[in-house]
Amino acid sequence: MAPLRVAVIGAGPSGLIAARMLASRPQDFEFEVYERGYNIGGMWLYTDKTGVGENGYPVHSSIYKNLISNLPTQAMEFPDFPYPSDLKGKFLPWKKVQDYIFSYADHFNLRKHVQLNTDVASVKRITPKPVSSGDAHQSPNRPQWLVRTTALQGGGSKEKVFDAVLVCNGQCGAPHYPDVPGLKSFSRVLMHSHEYRHPELYKGGGGSDRVYAPYPS
Repeated sequence: MAPLRVAVIGAGPSGLIAARMLASRPQDFEFEVYERGYNIGGMWLYTDKTGVGENGYPVHSSIYKNLISNLPTQAMEFPDFPYPSDLKGKFLPWKKVQDYIFSYADHFNLRKHVQLNTDVASVKRITPKPVSSGDAHQSPNRPQWLVRTTALQGGGSKEKVFDAVLVCNGQCGAPHYPDVPGLKSFSRVLMHSHEYRHPELYKGGGGSDRVYAPYPS
């Protein structure tokens, strides 16, 4: 039976875990990982930029300069790739977590499967043509998916058919602004916590009366 063709959207922790599992069974899966950013890491790929990034899309990460994880390493590590022993049980700065994610991808040679700077423009369910009963995963009763991607650095658009799509782009990349009475008439600076990076804005004690910062969701 032919391998199942799988598209993975996003190369953050979830996408990399998916890639690791798919790569461990090459006889069963052929796959590609699409990442809109310039590197792997997802939410843990820190950048000073906020708003719109150089690729013309909203900056995905909510990580700020002095962030320390609110979970210990044993609650964050991948089952088959433990943190170094000297970091066990610690609450880590974002850079240590980012390094760990990079090390995971390098250890399992996952980067070769990732197409960076590639936006998934659409995913459309299609009806496959009838095939022989021997190819169970390609049976007429199983949907296929037409994935259209765009290379953000001048490579144009492409379409490819997959048997399955794993959506691993997370849920914290787009800030949500609650409907707060009077918010539109607020005359001072408005900032969502998704766009917070440095504490200098609050220096001098003038932060709370001039900045509104709801939590991302």
